[in-house]
Amino acid sequence: MINKIIKQIIHAFAELSGWLLILAMLLIVLDFSSRGFYYPIPGLSELAVFVLVIVVFQGVPHTEEVRRHVRVTLIFSKISPKAQRIVNIFCYIISLFAIAIVVYAVGANAVASFVMREAVAGTTPLPVYPVKIIIFISCVFYWIQLLINIIKEFKKH
Repeated sequence: MINKIIKQIIHAFAELSGWLLILAMLLIVLDFSSRGFYYPIPGLSELAVFVLVIVVFQGVPHTEEVRRHVRVTLIFSKISPKAQRIVNIFCYIISLFAIAIVVYAVGANAVASFVMREAVAGTTPLPVYPVKIIIFISCVFYWIQLLINIIKEFKKH
């Protein structure tokens, strides 16, 4: 039940990432066009960067779900299936601890940013903390998906 809910949330993140990528492209085109007509719209390029950061981080949990992260397979493909399983489990355990540290650090940073009401300086100050909160949430779901994948790996054979 929980697994299904997590999967739905991760798929919603991935879907939203696709739509936000379109938005980012539109923002970049609008920024470029407005500058070309000598009427730049303040804050558009910064907003496009924020959207692109969200696109990347919201896509990471789904990438882990389908196990499509970049990996070096030169040596991995030449070892036995049993050794591959051991290496996979070892890598998942290391990843679980590393991403737990990332989640903690990103969470602390998001809270500090929210408390300070951190914003990007410029003609149109844009708040940074909503993006940092989204990054934190995405990292939490990435960690959860890592945990789900390691449990699946242990259940094999």
